[in-house]
Amino acid sequence: MKNIAIILAGGSGNRFKNATPKQFLFLNDRRVIDYSISTFKNHQDIDDIIIVCHQQWLKKMESEYPYKIVCGGKTRQESSLIGLKACPIKTSNVLIHDAARPFISNKLISKSINLLEKYEAINISKKAIDTTVIVKDHLIDSIPDRSNIFC
Repeated sequence: MKNIAIILAGGSGNRFKNATPKQFLFLNDRRVIDYSISTFKNHQDIDDIIIVCHQQWLKKMESEYPYKIVCGGKTRQESSLIGLKACPIKTSNVLIHDAARPFISNKLISKSINLLEKYEAINISKKAIDTTVIVKDHLIDSIPDRSNIFC
């Protein structure tokens, strides 16, 4: 069985409003992306890692990491597909993770792999804790029931 982690790092940082996308910024002397890569690299059940990143970061990532690095697409969905196509033929499970989310745990990786023994696909999410609102014409129109909102 081959378990592959795809780290999506193709975001441009537009919403973050920084010239450097947040996954490539430094946090405690390490790039944010490095936290996720290290966790997957050190997990006993992960066989390989594929990094999908923006074209302008390809050479930098290739110089810093010994993994397959591929150029992402215009959207997260397109980048995910590019990552999937880069997986080895005998891949059994794929875990796709956002590079800007540095605190993935070994426990969550193990839980995901175990769930993939039972289901074809899974999505790990948690209940939203912040209040969300629906806005129309710059006014709050309604407040959805949080009990059904996950992120």
